[in-house]
Amino acid sequence: MSRTITLYLAIAALTASLRSASAQDMVPFEPIICYHHDYTASAFVAAPEFFLDGTALPLSEFRFFYGDSIPALPKAAIEYAASVWETYLVSEVPIEVSVAWQPFEEENVLASAGPTNILRDFPGAVDPEVWYPVALAESILGENFNDDAPDIRVVINSEANWYFGIDGNTPPGQIDMASVIMHELGHGLGFVSSSDVVEDRLGALGFNGRPITYDLFLTTDGVNINDETLFPSPSEELLNVFTSNELFFDSELAAEFNGGQNPMLFAPFDYEEGSSISHLDEIAFPNGAPNALMSPFIARGEALHDPGPIAVAMLQTMGWETRDQITNLAEPEPVVLELFPNPAVESVQLRLSTAWQRSATQLSLLDTRGNVLQQQRLPPGPELHRINLRHLPAGQYWLQLEGAGKVAHRTVVVSR
Repeated sequence: MSRTITLYLAIAALTASLRSASAQDMVPFEPIICYHHDYTASAFVAAPEFFLDGTALPLSEFRFFYGDSIPALPKAAIEYAASVWETYLVSEVPIEVSVAWQPFEEENVLASAGPTNILRDFPGAVDPEVWYPVALAESILGENFNDDAPDIRVVINSEANWYFGIDGNTPPGQIDMASVIMHELGHGLGFVSSSDVVEDRLGALGFNGRPITYDLFLTTDGVNINDETLFPSPSEELLNVFTSNELFFDSELAAEFNGGQNPMLFAPFDYEEGSSISHLDEIAFPNGAPNALMSPFIARGEALHDPGPIAVAMLQTMGWETRDQITNLAEPEPVVLELFPNPAVESVQLRLSTAWQRSATQLSLLDTRGNVLQQQRLPPGPELHRINLRHLPAGQYWLQLEGAGKVAHRTVVVSR
């Protein structure tokens, strides 16, 4: 489903991306740097079965702006990597990606990537004080915020010893291109922290005093590090946490795939700029593990063609709607429930398909952290139900329907 777009308007489009609507702020974002291990660890994690057997329909679309210098050979691996993500993440707005091909001065660098911009206080934002990667913001509201300019920027090291195949048979001396691109797209989609080291070795978190979505879930010893009474920014306390090897992503969804424990993040004793905090821990998720894709290093000969359930759950925790949320909608009917209008202002109408009308149904409205805000029992029979939203602030919410042995979810956006 991915398709190539030439770059002749890329510069103009990127400039346009800095324009913001009157009710939002938008700022550029520094990329994450990704490296390879200087050893071989031949391993292959295949793409998910629902992707390989062709039963998964794409839920989003990636579009690419290729630089003039990029050869044709890598493009199949790049677009293959995107097509796997397309079967996991839901977005009505195409996800635009610029790809550059150039050498890096720093040794062992494979690529750099991240959202081109982050924004806050946009219509539909769950919290106007929090920064969102632009692709996530667009998926939440279903509107384009940056005039079709790239949402994600990827720069690939043209001098790395790449393997361009998509079969996972990566030779021991080469780096699997599809794996690296899948990893870089993960950063652009929101797997990024604002953590930094400033001034006289002080840890800092946030942009203009406000966190990015990923940062909201950073904890140590069960304490959220956004608590400025304990971890002011900048401070030695934050640097100590950044270099503690004891930093975690607080997500019940992700913990379900990690033995009930919050996933451990990469927080080595020596802070690594552009790499620390924005990855899963390398030791906890070693080469060839099912959730190793978003760890900081890839080895020669290693191929990772699945984001892994932990990374997908973390993105869902940050606000992405994912395949897991709509898996039950495919059977037995193609449309289980319909919401309109969406975005909504004061209320939204819920249309139930026939199977849902046969029995009483429990309706729950939840915020993006899973807190139940309201519940009601829907009697059997009626097709249409009106749900009052007047008491809710603008933002994204989840509607959960339970009944007749089925569970379904839909995202509803409240706009003011």
